[in-house]
Amino acid sequence: MGEFDFRHKHLLMVDDNEINRLMGKELLAQVGFSVACAENGQEAVDRVKQGGVDIVLMDIEMPVMDGLVATEQIRALPGPCRQVPIIAMTAASPTGANKEDKARCLAAGMSDYLTKPLDMDRVLPALSQWLNLEVSAQAPASTEQAGLVAVEGLDYAGALKRLRGKRQLLHEMIGQFINANQSSGERLTQFIEQGAYKEAERLAHTLKGTGANLGFVDIESIAQQIEEALKAGATAIAPALLDKLSQQFQYLGSQVDLFTTGADDLATGTSFSAAGTQVERQAVCEQVLKVKQTIGADLSAAEQHIQGLLTLTQGTEYEAMATDIHGAFKRFDMSGVRQVMEKFLC
Repeated sequence: MGEFDFRHKHLLMVDDNEINRLMGKELLAQVGFSVACAENGQEAVDRVKQGGVDIVLMDIEMPVMDGLVATEQIRALPGPCRQVPIIAMTAASPTGANKEDKARCLAAGMSDYLTKPLDMDRVLPALSQWLNLEVSAQAPASTEQAGLVAVEGLDYAGALKRLRGKRQLLHEMIGQFINANQSSGERLTQFIEQGAYKEAERLAHTLKGTGANLGFVDIESIAQQIEEALKAGATAIAPALLDKLSQQFQYLGSQVDLFTTGADDLATGTSFSAAGTQVERQAVCEQVLKVKQTIGADLSAAEQHIQGLLTLTQGTEYEAMATDIHGAFKRFDMSGVRQVMEKFLC
């Protein structure tokens, strides 16, 4: 297990972004953790109430309930579960806002504070410290840099290092991120034109955080500028900035084959690949229901669930249904999304 061994420890990862959850779950499972996931603060509180959680990694900005409120509610719970260590995860800020964020997190009752992009060489020692575990003297996982992929705007070496050399995992997450966000610039423009500023801010925040984790430094920078402008109350974003974001994803789309095919033969990987035609209909139904529950209230959350549906159904008899839902969503045809879901669920 390398230098860290967290066998028999139960970790709750709380993040509204599916790529972040999948990536974290895979990496943490590889060092022995039993990992459960929650998509928002309310789910986190409910899960901690059940007991058996040894430590929590908590995102801050989430729909339904944010990480600060969730932490306050956990600290108010009766019994020993209120004492569970909670480590904050939040995007780094070049403006110095992280000092204020850290103070707010600690005031809410959090135990520690980590900034994104999350580097396993920082995360694992923090987890070990709060779980009072000793670290063995074994060598860390290899992060050899042979065969680096050269793509403009991607810090591939940095991302690979953060993932402790898990090249296949990095490629799979990069491919999913690129494919899922080809129309992000257009969606941001539509949100802003429709006055849906909170939805636009949430989408920009998601692009910033996930882009940072995966090494997309240009995407991270552009998304951060958009998010900060929206937080400051701007009701119009410079078209050049939105165009630049669209151009970035257009370029990355032309490079996606570097990550979905080639020497790593990712088609045979099992980290997050769909379970072929063996996928259970019940699992698909549960994912569709998540889309249904959020489509009218939180479009960003619904989008994340739709991406999860696409991943779950890839290569199965349900893939066409998921593609139809995704297509209708991209056209902002919410009635069409509902029609496809109802047809599947009936």
